[in-house]
Amino acid sequence: MKYKVEFAEFHKIEVEADSKKEAEEKAAVMDDEDILNHSVENTGMVVWDVREV
Repeated sequence: MKYKVEFAEFHKIEVEADSKKEAEEKAAVMDDEDILNHSVENTGMVVWDVREV
């Protein structure tokens, strides 16, 4: 059998905002470089999903 394993890397950042909605809107338009530059916590790679192929 073969399996496709999907990995993910999670980053936590801190965003200055007046509300949760504003924070979500700011985060939604961040590019990868912005996320990496503002990351305060990084999980490293973790297994996200495993599916039989």
